[in-house]
Amino acid sequence: MIRLRYRLGGASAYLGLAGATARTGRPKWALALYREAAELDGGSAEARAGAARMLALLGQSEAAIPEYRRAIEIDPRSVESLLGLADSLSRVGRPEEAVHEYRRSIELDPRSAGARLGLARALSKLGRFEETAPAYRAASELDPRSAGAHMGLADSLAMTGMTTEAQRAYERAVELDPGIKRGRYRSTGEWGA
Repeated sequence: MIRLRYRLGGASAYLGLAGATARTGRPKWALALYREAAELDGGSAEARAGAARMLALLGQSEAAIPEYRRAIEIDPRSVESLLGLADSLSRVGRPEEAVHEYRRSIELDPRSAGARLGLARALSKLGRFEETAPAYRAASELDPRSAGAHMGLADSLAMTGMTTEAQRAYERAVELDPGIKRGRYRSTGEWGA
């Protein structure tokens, strides 16, 4: 553990230092500091969520899940923790659980484009394409500059036979990001590999 020489402020000192360390691109150090803050103040949702974020950044999504769950137990209205949990669940191949958490976060923050986009991607992993189009559409309306939302919308519209709308969404995605990774839908309206 990293120990501060002086414990002025207790857990809050560790939280402040952890946040600053995370912003400088040192997730391992930040993780240690968030964990120390959580040890000093076991009831800190911020410390648990911070540790979970650092674990996810370090590619340890499975380990991040219980940390996010602890943060949510402490603060059930934390949209950030719910989104982090949903993203981690999706990364480790648990899209059904991710859908549930994305929906919970949307209930708390209906204007979250990130939650809508995550929901759409998780539904897509489950092959529920008739549900993905509304989620991608909502994400693209909440964040009109998201090329990923427009590309996802193009794919889901094409999967449901709405090729004219899919073409428009595809063109918008390419307009926003000419180098965007091509989705299933090609500019010709045909399916790719």
